[in-house]
This record gives sequence, C-alpha cells and structure tokens, in this order.
Amino acid sequence: MFVLVASGSLHRLAFYRLALERAGYEVGLASGGIECVEHLSKRMPDALVLESPLPWGGSDGVLDVLQHDRRWQAIPVILLATGWSMDDWFELSRFRIDDFLFRVPSAAELRHAVAAVIRGPEAAPAAPTGALEAETSLLPALARVR
Repeated sequence: MFVLVASGSLHRLAFYRLALERAGYEVGLASGGIECVEHLSKRMPDALVLESPLPWGGSDGVLDVLQHDRRWQAIPVILLATGWSMDDWFELSRFRIDDFLFRVPSAAELRHAVAAVIRGPEAAPAAPTGALEAETSLLPALARVR
C-alpha cells in the first residue's frame, strides 16, 4: 500500500515516513502543496496524510484539486491539524476529509488512522490508549535525520 504524506516540516516528514514504513507501507513525501499535487499526478496513493497548515499551495489547495479531479476524489484523506485556528477549520470543513487528528500524532496513532481509512476501522490495529505514548523505537533513527 502506498501512502503520500505532505508536511512543511522535514523532521515530521522523517518521523511519519519511519512510522509508516515500519508498518509495511510504501511512503511518498511532499514538503508543500504544489509538490503534493505533482506526486498525485505521478502515482495514485491508497491514502493521503495531509498536514495543515501546508506551505506552497496549502492543504486547502490540495483538497480543492482532489475535489475537482475525478481521478483523485476517492483517495482517503487524513488531515493533521498541527497549527490551526477556527478560521482554518471553517475553510477546510467544505472538503471531504476521512479522518482528523488535531495534533502531531504518535507513530501508533498515525498507523491506526492510515489502516482505518484504507481497510476500514474494523481492520485497523487497536487504537493507542495512552494520550502521550512514547515512540522510543523511532528515536535512534530520527536522531540521524538532519
């Protein structure tokens, strides 16, 4: 399964990539809205993880393209609201979004959300129970990302 992840933070992109690859997903990365749409035109993902806010075209720009292009309307979208205001929420509420995470997720939360939108909630691994779950297994690999 191929998951496309878009974030303006290179560190969070590295974290998301490691978390999803360790769960067996193939991962594509985009650091902005324009790059995300370019990736979409090259390969159809099984799920899109989209951070908001997103530079260079914005998450709203990506969602607008998804809504107006028949090829991409069925792609499940997980929106990570990492720096939101109520105005952002209102603006993005007009788009189809399959799941919202209102902070940067732990690796387990991200894997659960991706599995749920791809295979359905009943097929997803159990949701993490700790609000501040430590993902220590990823720390050595993340320390090498600079």
